[in-house]
Amino acid sequence: MGAVRRSRGFTLVELLVVMLIIGLLAGVLSTTLSMARADVLQQEAERLAWLLQETGVKARATATDYDWRPTADGYVLQRVPDDGLATARVLPAGVRVARIVSEGAETPRGLRLAGRGVGGPMAITLVGDGREIEVVSEGLNRFQLGVPRGGGGDARR
Repeated sequence: MGAVRRSRGFTLVELLVVMLIIGLLAGVLSTTLSMARADVLQQEAERLAWLLQETGVKARATATDYDWRPTADGYVLQRVPDDGLATARVLPAGVRVARIVSEGAETPRGLRLAGRGVGGPMAITLVGDGREIEVVSEGLNRFQLGVPRGGGGDARR
C-alpha cells in the first residue's frame, strides 16, 4: 500500500485564482454602480425638460400661465392662479437645483411659463456628483438639455 496524502489547505494557485475572480467581480460592480449614479443627474434633467415642455404646450393650449419654482428638496409646478393641483417633485439625494436664469438674469424665485405670447430665454441648472446639466429654452417653451459640465459626454436631445 502506498502512502495516503492528506490535503491540509489550499494551494497558492487556488488562492490566487479565487482572489482574481473576486477582484474582477468587485471591478464590474463598482463600474456599474458609478454609472448608475452618474445617470441619475441626466435622468432628472431629462424629466424636468419633458415636464416643462409639456406644461408649455398645455399653457399655450389653455392660455394659462404656470409657475415653476424650486423648493428645499426639489421643485413645484402650479397653475396661475393656483387651482390646488400643483405638481411637486422631490429630487434624488445628491441632486439639486443650483441656478435659475430667466431672460438673462439669475433669479431664485423660479420661472413663469406664459400661456400667451413668447417668453424670454430660460435655464435651470441641476447639479450632482460634481457635474451640472442645464435645462434650457430659447423662449418658445421648447426645453432641451445643454452640454454637461464637470464630466464628459453630450446630453443634447
